[in-house]
Amino acid sequence: MAGLRPVLSALRKAWGRSAASIRSVTGNNMTYLGFALAFMAAPSAMLFFGILMALVLFLPSSGDPLALIPAERFALWPLPARSRWLLRLITPWLNPLAWVMLAGLIWKRVGFDLWAVVTGIFLIGFFAPRFSFRGRSTAAMFPHAGPMAQIAKLHLRQMLVSLDFWCALLLAVPSLGFRLAGRLDAAADLPLTLVILIILSTIAVTMFGLDGAGGRTRFALMPLAGWRVLLAKGLPFVCVAMLLTLPLSPLAALGGSLLLLAVGQFRSLSYTGQQMRWRFRAGHGFAIAMLQMVSAILAASAVDRFSKWALVACLAIYGASLWWCGRRFSQQMECSES
Repeated sequence: MAGLRPVLSALRKAWGRSAASIRSVTGNNMTYLGFALAFMAAPSAMLFFGILMALVLFLPSSGDPLALIPAERFALWPLPARSRWLLRLITPWLNPLAWVMLAGLIWKRVGFDLWAVVTGIFLIGFFAPRFSFRGRSTAAMFPHAGPMAQIAKLHLRQMLVSLDFWCALLLAVPSLGFRLAGRLDAAADLPLTLVILIILSTIAVTMFGLDGAGGRTRFALMPLAGWRVLLAKGLPFVCVAMLLTLPLSPLAALGGSLLLLAVGQFRSLSYTGQQMRWRFRAGHGFAIAMLQMVSAILAASAVDRFSKWALVACLAIYGASLWWCGRRFSQQMECSES
């Protein structure tokens, strides 16, 4: 047991850092909007975003602390088989949620059905990192796809490993169910569309956050103008936004997502922070968040309430932003080459 103490201590510290990064939502537009609405005497809106975030955070927070150690490194540790089994039995209890699950089983007021469902979700989050679903790369599956298509597929995968997307999906799926059941009032279409856009909006401000330190250098080596790179990253965002709002108001989502990108591209070019997979996007200022969200709300409302021709104005604004940011991005790529 004495030989396991340094290992357990290191695991406890590593899990603490991982848990802190999971809970961090600093700089996310949902946080900004929640606090803004709270100051506007709408604390229920902040509570709504908080509950939504908590539900999404539950799965990655259920992870196995031992999974933080790469399997190759764990195999090299000079531990006997008995110590490895003992480590396997102890490390799950480094996760506080494991104690919560045990307390729920003991506490008689918690129904067994509810406990079983929550525990099942906890076990999915616990064992999922142990499975690897490595298939053929998109480049091997689509050998003739051009550079723009490859960038679009890469950005789509990056969106799918951001908790912002899953938070929006958590709202979109019940909306689809209520729509199919005929129980969703048409007056709720625009507000729910705007909420989904706001949830996704931080992704548009951190478009290069998951590309790594050498991401822009790789883009500089591609035979593409800057605006084409930005367009390839923006198209998956627009498609996802429209898909999630399909049972609501997809045309309003189109207008709003174009304005989200028009504002977000400016910030994305100057933002150098790195994002983490399976975390909420974060790291930008309140002023940019408000400008982005207000622009998207005005655009989506104009398309939905007034005229579909407002989409032309949204496309024009996005096109102007794409042209200007594309020129600036091309200059940045030329500097990185030199």
